[in-house]
Amino acid sequence: MELRDLLFFETIADLGHLGQAAEKIGRTKPALTKCIRRLEDEIGALLFAREGRRIVLTEVGEVLREVARHMHTSMDEAVLELGRFVTGSAGHVRIGTGPTVAEYILPSLFERLLVDMPRVKTEIVVDLGNTLRDSLENGKVDLILSTILPTDADKFVAYPFAQDEVVVVASRNHPLVGKPCGLADLLHYNWALPGPNVATRQWVEWAFKSRGLRSPEVQIETSSLQVLPTLIAGTTVLGFTPRSNLGPGRVASQLVELQCEEVTMSRQLGMLHRKTGTLSPVLRRILALAKDVTRSDRLDAALAHRA
Repeated sequence: MELRDLLFFETIADLGHLGQAAEKIGRTKPALTKCIRRLEDEIGALLFAREGRRIVLTEVGEVLREVARHMHTSMDEAVLELGRFVTGSAGHVRIGTGPTVAEYILPSLFERLLVDMPRVKTEIVVDLGNTLRDSLENGKVDLILSTILPTDADKFVAYPFAQDEVVVVASRNHPLVGKPCGLADLLHYNWALPGPNVATRQWVEWAFKSRGLRSPEVQIETSSLQVLPTLIAGTTVLGFTPRSNLGPGRVASQLVELQCEEVTMSRQLGMLHRKTGTLSPVLRRILALAKDVTRSDRLDAALAHRA
């Protein structure tokens, strides 16, 4: 059953006159007669009966007209949705993000997204950088917001938007608080760090090993920004977290930074997408929106607002 035949049939049924339908559609009466015959042959029943100069629908014809109307409406909706997709105003995007970005940058992005692109459906995945990269490479997410690594240039396109520093933290009553401390001092205490495959854990271990020292003793493994402060507070265990997580109203507000420049990791935050394939219109719009939201002045304002 051809869609064109159904559209012609719908017009004939609405007008009840073959000649008027032919004039409206721009086809000849014989062409429309053949259209009706094709449909009747496929269905195996008559669609019209003649009443004087008019033709009226049979019971089967009435059913087919309802089917044609539903299909017509569905087609119009599909065309409208495709138009929205082409312009980037509708669609589905999967965004992967690290915990820090999820806490401080995503809220500002979604405030704009809900206003500018209300029909876009978004799936958010919060995970560690190495897992996010695997998901991006395998097509499980379309975009990630994370630390930019030197190796990212091989597979991804990166858009940096902010500098961040990851620092050694401790509880407020820790013996090292308020004192300049060296790497050797930090080795007297156990640590709470993410797993060995995470970039920040690897960097901490490198900071010690590159100076001829052993790696810190990891007593607790966790990558959760929410769990870390509660595990460290009131103990002598040390942690490693972005400086932006410290301070009033932040997720690690009960922790303080230790004065140890040798174990301060400077990192670049940014957005990454795959090099291969074509970016969908909605993803291009989200990238443009994210670039605007994460401009340094807007980002600073957002962070200050959340503090």
